[in-house]
Amino acid sequence: MGFKNTKLLFLSFLSLSLIVESIRGASELSQAGVVSGAGIGVSGNFQIKISIGQPFASLIAQGQNSVLNVGVFSGLDNGVVSSPSGQIDGIRNQSVTLTYDELLSVFGAYDPDGDSISILVEPILGSIGSDFVSLQKGQSVYWTPPNDKNGLTEALKVSLNDGRLSEIVQSTLNVMIDPFGEPVSANEFVMITAQLSVNGLPALDGDVVAAYVNGELRGRGSVQYKNGKPLVNINIANFGVAEEVGFKFYQRSSELILDQTLARAEIE
Repeated sequence: MGFKNTKLLFLSFLSLSLIVESIRGASELSQAGVVSGAGIGVSGNFQIKISIGQPFASLIAQGQNSVLNVGVFSGLDNGVVSSPSGQIDGIRNQSVTLTYDELLSVFGAYDPDGDSISILVEPILGSIGSDFVSLQKGQSVYWTPPNDKNGLTEALKVSLNDGRLSEIVQSTLNVMIDPFGEPVSANEFVMITAQLSVNGLPALDGDVVAAYVNGELRGRGSVQYKNGKPLVNINIANFGVAEEVGFKFYQRSSELILDQTLARAEIE
């Protein structure tokens, strides 16, 4: 992998006009259940045995209206545990495949009793091809983002249920949509440092510049301030010939891509 000479550019861009509940940790009971297996424990006025997911074999009443802290593995039915929101990465105008296992992982979702979890997916923004999709283990759904959408996007409402409780846990899936994607790779690169402005105003930290050759993404970099100047360093993939490079600019604050440039560069 080789690097060629560094060039300093001054780039200006014209603006474009673009028309749950987790776990029930305490239950108020008037009697406690005795189940087979595991050891005996005492909570309040109740004598109980702890078991995972087993039905109550018999009942004993040693007191009334005490609060019994049942915990996760209590023999009582526990609902699905899931974070209220999760986030994945996506690319502008490209569909994302979401598998059953990936959705559980994103939300850290599980069922304390080991029950199977059913997932219902509904679009908030974008499309999944229908009003909703029900997923079981081994299945997947495709989410298509809104056209030309960039940045953080509230994409899907995800409902999780273990089939034994009327309570359904709802979570929101957000997708951080990358405006450009990943550049192509090459054995040689030209390193460019550029100072950026938009309509005469300095670019901001976190804005992104992408370098293109004949419509192919060859490099990208984020704006960082150095010595009071908004600079971006870009390694541009080069294939050993002189090429003209054009630039696109992503303004994070407006989530817009500005692709009318007042500067171009030749690399060789």
